[in-house]
Amino acid sequence: MRPPRSFDRVAESYDATRRLPDALVDAATEALTTAFLRRRVLEVGVGTGRWARPLQARGVALTGIDVSARMLAVGRAQGLDDVARADVRRLPFRDGAFGAALASHVLHLVPEWPRALAEVARVTRGRLWSVLEHGTERPDLTGEYLARVARHGGRRGPVGLPERELGGRLAPDDVRAVGEASWTVPARERLAQLEARCFSHTWEPPEALHRAVVEELRAQHGEGEVTVARSLELAAWDTRALAALAARALAEGVGAPERPPRPGSA
Repeated sequence: MRPPRSFDRVAESYDATRRLPDALVDAATEALTTAFLRRRVLEVGVGTGRWARPLQARGVALTGIDVSARMLAVGRAQGLDDVARADVRRLPFRDGAFGAALASHVLHLVPEWPRALAEVARVTRGRLWSVLEHGTERPDLTGEYLARVARHGGRRGPVGLPERELGGRLAPDDVRAVGEASWTVPARERLAQLEARCFSHTWEPPEALHRAVVEELRAQHGEGEVTVARSLELAAWDTRALAALAARALAEGVGAPERPPRPGSA
């Protein structure tokens, strides 16, 4: 099996490059705290504890797992508790060990996402929740980066299934609006983050192509600002329905491990 993408390489910069306004974070955390009331919660892809730390501070009994040892170390240094290094496709917990689960910005990193969903469903009796981010950036430096890389034959798109696209395969049982906000940042700040490969979509392009695309964007946008608009919502799926979805996808070969070509094949 191909391993899920690990964020070891960006652990120290992760929080700074994914920061949201405090009001949005507080609103999402309060809504999740209500949803998780008196439940033991598993967060897969807990990372540095972006959501787990404020939830644990509010008394939520949350256990987190992640494949990245460095992300977990950064989280522990900031007070993250009850976490372990583990693969979401092989969870080290008994059936039905948790009353709810949380996954945000995780499934797009897992090539075998149906197996991941099947494991989450196995260990969770209730619902899988996700914090979904929607929004725009003007100018859209990420979109321009991906388009330019694609024109040169570079890979485009996630290796797995983003949580925000899961609803297209299975309608959520619950959707709750959290809030929205907008702000501006210097374009040079966003471009520096792209150049440093702080985001997973920048990891695969060869170095020469990556640097050429970043320099093109810097020449066009480097002196301007980026206007960011974000809205958050919570979505929840019954894990029994997710187990059925995962079983269908696995039967159809969706997210199956890639087999290496046979010797002598074209």
